[in-house]
Amino acid sequence: MSDILSILFTPPFWIGFIVSVFFFKVRRKLRYIQHRKRNLSPQSTVWQYPLKRDQHNTDIRSLQAANLKPCPLLSWQEVKIFYAIENHLKSNQKDHRVMAQVCMGEFIKTPQEYKSSHALFNCKRVDMLIINSKGFPKLAIEYQGEGHYQGNATERDAIKRMACARAGIEFLEILNSQEPEDYIPKIHRILEQ
Repeated sequence: MSDILSILFTPPFWIGFIVSVFFFKVRRKLRYIQHRKRNLSPQSTVWQYPLKRDQHNTDIRSLQAANLKPCPLLSWQEVKIFYAIENHLKSNQKDHRVMAQVCMGEFIKTPQEYKSSHALFNCKRVDMLIINSKGFPKLAIEYQGEGHYQGNATERDAIKRMACARAGIEFLEILNSQEPEDYIPKIHRILEQ
């Protein structure tokens, strides 16, 4: 015990202890400064994503240089259908709402073990989705316009149709040649079920 006390009261021990504490604090401060430099943009104090800083800066510069303009969410034919459905719901089925261009991954979920199946439809959108008063999807609507069948549209529609069927959501395809009097009664019947 006396050996320990004699070591504690020697000047070299205290000098070493003070230097160690000083270097520890300096090192901690430097790490904090580096962390802040890495995660904060120089123009602002807004928190940035800490990973892949170079890619983030490249993305921001690319976005700043881009010429961005708003574009229509729906084609004019889809707008016509959207308003016909919206007007019908407002006057006849007030507990339902129609939404446009909804990502399927937002209204169909799968357990974790079916992650690969979820990836098939996650980024696909339906042209319109009718939800009930609790926000649950009741009817997915796909408009088959003149320019619809481009690329792998048949495959995309088959995946959308199957995903909705497996989730218990009705799926209605509206053809280019159909008028509101053709599809509104179908929508009414489906929502009454």
